[in-house]
Amino acid sequence: MPGLIAPPNAPTPGREKSAFATLEANPDAGFMLNAPHPNAPLVITFAFVSWDSLPAFDFVRRVNKLSVATNRPINCLYLRDSANLWYQHGIAGLGRDVHETANRLREVIHAVRPSSVSIVGQSMGGYAAVLYGALLGVDRVLAFGPLSYLRPDWARRDGDLRWISVMDKLERYPPAPCYDDLPALLSSLSTIPEIQLVYGTGAEDDGTANLDALHSSRFRQVAGVRVTDIAEAPHAVVKWLIDQGRIDDMLAAALLPEPGPVARFRAPLPSPMGTSQYLSFDDEWRGWIAENLVHGVEPGDLLFELAAQGFHLAEAQREIDKALRSPYLAPALRLKALASSPA
Repeated sequence: MPGLIAPPNAPTPGREKSAFATLEANPDAGFMLNAPHPNAPLVITFAFVSWDSLPAFDFVRRVNKLSVATNRPINCLYLRDSANLWYQHGIAGLGRDVHETANRLREVIHAVRPSSVSIVGQSMGGYAAVLYGALLGVDRVLAFGPLSYLRPDWARRDGDLRWISVMDKLERYPPAPCYDDLPALLSSLSTIPEIQLVYGTGAEDDGTANLDALHSSRFRQVAGVRVTDIAEAPHAVVKWLIDQGRIDDMLAAALLPEPGPVARFRAPLPSPMGTSQYLSFDDEWRGWIAENLVHGVEPGDLLFELAAQGFHLAEAQREIDKALRSPYLAPALRLKALASSPA
């Protein structure tokens, strides 16, 4: 199964580095697990969005650096949503919806037998960190710049159109279950993890609007959630913290708690019926995708047609992305673009 290899810790044999690179380049690999240390902390990271390339597994070097600096072994589980759907339609190799994925993550955690479980993510990964951390009942969550909701009508009302295309996709083909309001979810739970949210609420370098203060204010209404706003930083607050030399201390404080009682995870979540009824892609369907792309059909229209045909939304998005990035298809797409451009 894609994902069950060790990423490179320093020092790392060249073979493991090669395996890491191979796995990270595989769009069907949604996770990497490096957990050879029973009774040591487990850090779970969620990757942020990437439109032009596969999302890279996040915080890999930072967690390795933290392990070396503190002389403590750290188990690591790196996750990504290569369909860029805010983890609402699951994670490749783990599940096709939030509950199926959370239950599989719970199984992985129990197999690792960690002393503590902490989750970290930024932006899209921050949303997932809060969501899955709350559903699993982990020890601690550290999230940088997460949205507080995924509702397109609210986004248009508030003028926050930064990720409206994703919200529109989720509204057209909603996941089941759908978690589109994180403060409401947290307020509905009897207990929540220690949750620390960090926002950069300053202006963006390119002059676009940064409305993170809106989402920060919504989370402040939830009891037990700690929110820090940094007025000098933009939405990409992690990069700003790195530039300021502040990220390592923040990660150490949030991800490596002092030894204490092991978290009691929540009971398994129910999975909706029918999640196994999605169609599976074969070469005939992949050829159909390529043919439509070459003939100029928009990827968004292809996505919705595939979903209407009965394919899982995230899997359809990944297949389209693989076709667009294919070295075999790219020349045909370039020729098509040249032919359609004015002389």
